[in-house]
Amino acid sequence: MLLRTAILLSLLAPALPGNAQSYNVSAETVVVRLAYHTTYAVDWADSRYPNVCLALYRGGYYRLSRMTIDGGETLQGRISENQLRRVAKMAEGLRPQTGDGGLLYRGAESFAAEVVRGGNRLSYLWVDADHRQPFPSAASNMVEWLQNFKAEGAFPLELRELSEQPICPAASEKWLQSDLASLAR
Repeated sequence: MLLRTAILLSLLAPALPGNAQSYNVSAETVVVRLAYHTTYAVDWADSRYPNVCLALYRGGYYRLSRMTIDGGETLQGRISENQLRRVAKMAEGLRPQTGDGGLLYRGAESFAAEVVRGGNRLSYLWVDADHRQPFPSAASNMVEWLQNFKAEGAFPLELRELSEQPICPAASEKWLQSDLASLAR
């Protein structure tokens, strides 16, 4: 996925304006990083994004990367203080997934969240293979919010700014190993 994103961004780089406003953010200011991915066929008529990542920082600044019908877009902007509080409240309800992964026959959806609570960075991953293990309600609410997120007033994120801080939650080797082990059962 990272290679595919890097290739996509290198293709988009000439189209990105060089004078877009920039924000100074650091890893310490992140509130939440979210990522939703699906391997199912996409019905673009319902405006769902098959791959979307969002990093939200204190003060409401965000970075967004998502696949659209026209390719990919990587944006930055600000959300309101009310919206920031709403996302933080939704993130408080996240809990680890329990259960086995099972075999994958038709497709899967995954949702990953990296949440900062009390100075601690908590990472979560949910996988719904073949619609057999739906996301818990707290995760579903965040996926719904992410899928319906309107990047109003946003502008393109410059390629050089992407190397500073990741948009998507960090994929962990431990997650991959545990998911592969559950599929082997």
